[in-house]
Amino acid sequence: GIQRRVAEAGAEIACAWALTQQNCDLLEDAMRHDPPMPAPKRAQVRWNAAYATELCRRACNRLFEGAGAGAAHDSHAMQVVFRDMNTASHHAMLDFDVNVEIQGKTLLGVPLDDIIMYSSDTDFTPFDVGAYASSTTYISGAAVVVAAVVVAVAAVAAVPAAGSAAEWGFARPRRAG
Repeated sequence: GIQRRVAEAGAEIACAWALTQQNCDLLEDAMRHDPPMPAPKRAQVRWNAAYATELCRRACNRLFEGAGAGAAHDSHAMQVVFRDMNTASHHAMLDFDVNVEIQGKTLLGVPLDDIIMYSSDTDFTPFDVGAYASSTTYISGAAVVVAAVVVAVAAVAAVPAAGSAAEWGFARPRRAG
């Protein structure tokens, strides 16, 4: 039922928030040192941002799927959250496939010089040294995650505030028999 969906989404959002907090710590630490940020830490920041976004996307989709057909209407709050979350997850910095490869290879000790990843964007390296060569890439990536978490938390929190699941568009369970 909807309670299971909300519980699972809440756990995913909590994990995403923890990864976002870890990114804040990593980025604050990087500000205390001369650039560049060490490659393994950059890989961790990218992984945290990508995985936190993926967790929020999954949470959003889980809630959207439980909201019934009415949630697909443009005017429905869940449709807006669903669209925005899925759009944010396509940001080049948050490309899940690229970042999971980088993180896996980093954890396995593959030298980063041996890693060539092709993103859906114009960069050909794991750390956006091309068109996105800026510290704002990491900051904006983290900001997308924070925004996604806030939106997802608001969606979960709004369900009880609406008075009933039906008011928010969630499908009612069917009675047996």
